[in-house]
Amino acid sequence: MTPKDARLSLSRHNSVSREEGARTGALTICAHSFGELTLLKDIFFRAAIPVVATLLLVGCGSPEEKAADYLVRAEAYLEEGDVRRAHLETRNALQIEPRNVEARKLMARISEAEDKPVAAMASLAIVIDEDKEDVPSRARLATLLIGAGDLESARELAEEMSRLDPDSLELLKVNARIALREGRSGDALALLATILEQEPRDVEAALIRGVTMLPVEPERAYDELSAAIERVGGDEARPLRQARVDVLNVLGRDEEAALELDQLLADYPTDEKIMANAVKFYVNRKDPQKAEKVLRAAIDAAPESMEAKYALVQFQSRTLGDLERAEETVQKFLVEEPDNAELQVVLATYYQGADRIDEAAEIYRSILAREGSASEGDSFSDAAIAASNQLALIRAGRGDVDGTLEQVEETLAMDPANGVALQVRGEIALRRGNFREARADLRASVRGDPTNELALLLLAETLEGLGDSVLAADAYRQILELQPTSAEVLGRLAVLQQRQGLLDEAEATFNRLLSVDSESLVGRSGLVEVGLAQGDLAVAEANAVAMQLLDDPGGIGQIQLGKVRQAQDELVAAVDNFRLALQKNPSSLVALRGAAGSLTLLQDLDAAGSIIENFISDNPDSAEAKTLLAGNLIRRGSLDEARDMLEALLAEDPERVQTYVVLAGSYPNDPGARAEVYSRGLAALPGQQTLGALYGAELRQLGRIDEAVEVYEGLVASNPANQQAANSLASILLEFRKDAASYRRALELSQGFVDSRNPAWLDTLGWAHFRNGNPQRAAQVLEVALAVGGTQPIIHYHLASAYAASGDAAGAERELEKFLGMLAADDPAKEVATERVRELLDEAKETNETAEAA
Repeated sequence: MTPKDARLSLSRHNSVSREEGARTGALTICAHSFGELTLLKDIFFRAAIPVVATLLLVGCGSPEEKAADYLVRAEAYLEEGDVRRAHLETRNALQIEPRNVEARKLMARISEAEDKPVAAMASLAIVIDEDKEDVPSRARLATLLIGAGDLESARELAEEMSRLDPDSLELLKVNARIALREGRSGDALALLATILEQEPRDVEAALIRGVTMLPVEPERAYDELSAAIERVGGDEARPLRQARVDVLNVLGRDEEAALELDQLLADYPTDEKIMANAVKFYVNRKDPQKAEKVLRAAIDAAPESMEAKYALVQFQSRTLGDLERAEETVQKFLVEEPDNAELQVVLATYYQGADRIDEAAEIYRSILAREGSASEGDSFSDAAIAASNQLALIRAGRGDVDGTLEQVEETLAMDPANGVALQVRGEIALRRGNFREARADLRASVRGDPTNELALLLLAETLEGLGDSVLAADAYRQILELQPTSAEVLGRLAVLQQRQGLLDEAEATFNRLLSVDSESLVGRSGLVEVGLAQGDLAVAEANAVAMQLLDDPGGIGQIQLGKVRQAQDELVAAVDNFRLALQKNPSSLVALRGAAGSLTLLQDLDAAGSIIENFISDNPDSAEAKTLLAGNLIRRGSLDEARDMLEALLAEDPERVQTYVVLAGSYPNDPGARAEVYSRGLAALPGQQTLGALYGAELRQLGRIDEAVEVYEGLVASNPANQQAANSLASILLEFRKDAASYRRALELSQGFVDSRNPAWLDTLGWAHFRNGNPQRAAQVLEVALAVGGTQPIIHYHLASAYAASGDAAGAERELEKFLGMLAADDPAKEVATERVRELLDEAKETNETAEAA
């Protein structure tokens, strides 16, 4: 099933109306974008191919001879296209010799034919472990890793290949693929040209080169593919001919494309990919009769194959919208093959789409009862696995989360690497806030199918929950490679970039979103936020004003205009904007915060309290608004009243993070009391990052350094991607500890800041290098900290120290002077800093003199 349409997200599954399901959801299992047209076999039957146990061994030779016999037969079956039997024979060989390199290579090929990249990678990993000089297997594994998005591992394999055979064409091909994934198309094209100069008949290199050129130079892509087809000829040129059809489509040469497709269909009547491309072509040309004719011809050419049958049902249900005809087609096929479980699954999914859920569930249960078991050593049938997955989704749609998990575990017992089941289990973990469990399942799902957009989307959301913005952004980019015009993903990526402080990138992505959807509130609102962050109030105001012309029932445009007015110090106007937003959406907490915040800045605390109280009267269950009111009471000096309100909220729900934060604020002059509040919060919410960070800061202020270190270590352990916690821990170790182990730990923690644009984090990294005896590297990092906007005096002091320890007296004096100039005249730090820098200069001078004398 395609990730976008058929691998149903729990949240989406629950939100689809019955009418929408009846209108568009028939044969949900068959739901598939014609943009890719992976056939219906790929939709629900991606799991293990059914295997029939071989009970009798042929011959009576040694185990090695028997294994060799199995491999001979497996090769023959694979050549005939009988992947199932090839799998069985190869597995028999591996039962005799589990680490047989040739058997593992063959199993990798079979796994790829079964569309199981994870299994293929597992086999290839054993091959390269056994054969330390096998370059082709390393190339194949690297290619699969690139497809799965694991560029780091692919690069490591490329380095191994470079050591083994630096002139390998396979190495050039891997490097070209890496370059493409990194957006370096020019480098990739150059590498591919080098390959073709040495081996003009290399189909793969010619194909990649043509596809890479297609978006920007379609005429050149056509010429190069045509030349490659002439060079290669015969069956080997088949993929090149298919690619040329795509180029002709882009060039608008429809008649030539149709002729090429018809010739391909005549030459290869059972090729599923050619059939799929032909159907897509004729659908786009609004010629459904010809598209259906292609599908029926494919069925006639291979009556035993399910692929074309699935595609015909999909075509009738989704493209033609003729649900009754689709059901009739399935029923006709079932008359011909009444025991065909896969066709029964297709019928059941028709019932799902038509909201005949009970009938669908009954079919799935009957399939599981009949095929939900396997003899020892055999695989479960695809139909059984599909039925189990669909029962899980039916339970999810009914809100039965525990039942869904139970069914998912049944699927995974049959197929431990099943991507649909892993995705569903991962999403449940995500919704429950179990980000680590979700990450493991969703990564496994994506690894098995790197084109699974929904799993990638859920993985990105999970990574954001873990605070790993870099990998989350990479997941969004992977989706955009598959769906470049996805407004949802563009919006999410842009917001993430904005939160990371990558404002130029965020601005570009928001503009890209607006090019896809000119009326996107997310796009306009994002440009307001970017303008505010960059201090470009004119841009922010222009976009906020433009939002007033859009359909905006939630009042987001008024909220953004209010933020702009706040930034322009037009607070009365800002209050008016936020009030208008509240009129549109009386439950908008953002508008409430904006209005109350503006009134607070105007020193009108009573008016701020009044607007919050009015909001609570309309939204009596809003704990957030009550917390906001408590903050207002604190500002008005009613500390006891505020504390009573906050304690009552925590008694109702002890897991309200913001309530602890505001309660701590009710003790403005008592860091010990604030620390106690945060400690309570962490007892209720172990590992909560915000409360942990605040607790650590209070402990540091109280001088309870060992406790603060323990808190920060816990934050880092529970979320290694939390760079703020890593910085806090590293900085406290550098400031308060004097032992080498602590300095090494600080450097280890701050190494992840090397590409950061946060001056404070770069300062920590630079000082960690200094403390570990590398002042030259420290100076390099600290120079970057200043270059990216660092204004803190401490950075100049640290850089002065690094220059001094490196023997750069002029640099040390210059930075020391800047540091001293930023301090108050009577600041005692002036004398301490000056003395320390002078000491470092003297030490560096003495070291140099000693070295020269030696």
